Amino acid sequence: MKKAIVILLIILCSCNKEEALEGVCYKGKLVIKGICTNYVVQLTEGTIDSLLIERTWKNPLSDSIYKNVFAIANFCDPIPNLKEGDSFYFTIPTTTKNESCVKCLAYSPVPEKTIFIKICN
Repeated sequence: MKKAIVILLIILCSCNKEEALEGVCYKGKLVIKGICTNYVVQLTEGTIDSLLIERTWKNPLSDSIYKNVFAIANFCDPIPNLKEGDSFYFTIPTTTKNESCVKCLAYSPVPEKTIFIKICN
């Protein structure tokens, strides 16, 4: 029994925090699907570092107020097949790929805070 506990502790200690957090899936809702991949996601389940999200954000075009939102940073790899109001699960990868696609410059308001996300399967 002691050997099993020691082995379990070694395994748990060998995982780094970033690898463990990358596997965590959060629930979000696509609240704005703006032009040129200017997407706004509202966190609906889970806890993300408050420095990464806007606690309150007002859309200047509609005067709508949103809580716990962020803009999607990975505009080269947008969320597929989602419409405004759809909920989905995502993770925050610890590493991101080089964003080298062409970026549309049309403007749609989004929060200042952005996060690279990956859809959970």
